[in-house]
Amino acid sequence: MNPDHKEITDVFEIINKCVETYSKVDTNTEMVIGDKINYLKTVKGDPLVGKRTEYKLIKHPFWHEEQTMRESETLFGENSINSFHKTESIFDTLRIVKL
Repeated sequence: MNPDHKEITDVFEIINKCVETYSKVDTNTEMVIGDKINYLKTVKGDPLVGKRTEYKLIKHPFWHEEQTMRESETLFGENSINSFHKTESIFDTLRIVKL
């Protein structure tokens, strides 16, 4: 996540475009705007039985989830969440979006 690394200078832009595309493909998922990285929010369940909110993060495949969560306030802002339902890599998501 070091912005000085030239090979990942556009990684936040790529992730944010993936999040935007993913949210358009899956109508039950909405994009949440973060300070540097946007993420996905899905509300699942039934109003009578109960609902739960799941958050998904699209990350670079070499990022460690623990480090990403330690940096969450910097990446997502003051209202960042404590955990994600499933952390997906960019490559996994690109495969999903291409379908």
